[in-house]
Amino acid sequence: MYNINVLFLIFNVILFKTTNSYTILNSISISINSSQIFQSSCSTYSPIPLIDPITVDIETLAEDLSACRYSSSDLVRWYLTRIDAVNRQGSHPLHAVIETNPDALEIANALDQERHINGSRSFLHGIPILIKDNIATYDKMETTAGSLALVGSRVPRDAFVVQQLRKAGAIILGKASLSEWSNFKSENVTRAGWSARGG
Repeated sequence: MYNINVLFLIFNVILFKTTNSYTILNSISISINSSQIFQSSCSTYSPIPLIDPITVDIETLAEDLSACRYSSSDLVRWYLTRIDAVNRQGSHPLHAVIETNPDALEIANALDQERHINGSRSFLHGIPILIKDNIATYDKMETTAGSLALVGSRVPRDAFVVQQLRKAGAIILGKASLSEWSNFKSENVTRAGWSARGG
């Protein structure tokens, strides 16, 4: 079984560490009707993260969320902003994320409210994560294994691992890129990490 902090650290390094420098955060527009969303009393609404995204681990995030240092909706905003800044833009775009979950902020707000009322489900409660694009999610996101051939197809249910993550309170923030079909397509493999959909 993979150490989830190791996977989380990989996610952080991919998104936050650029080749030679750190990109200044850009603003991101999130179109959600705020009147329909619970606003957590823990939220800082700070455009600059109150965490060190390179070294932070899930244990620290869980402790900070429980201590009301910031909210899950803050985390989602910070990560979406960072993805927007380095994934497809700049001189060295990472192409690490194929798509983000359009409902991520709404889910984060609901989990903030649940934590406020009932406490945390687990140490993953309100923690945003990415999963590979070949892992099925029954939501508004695609599951394509990086292939244009599967764009528009719909899976019948969440993969078991996704079911367990959601049950624990994790936020599926988006789909990470991968080698198309995980390179299970021919003996003449393409460049590692490349896919028609993710670049």
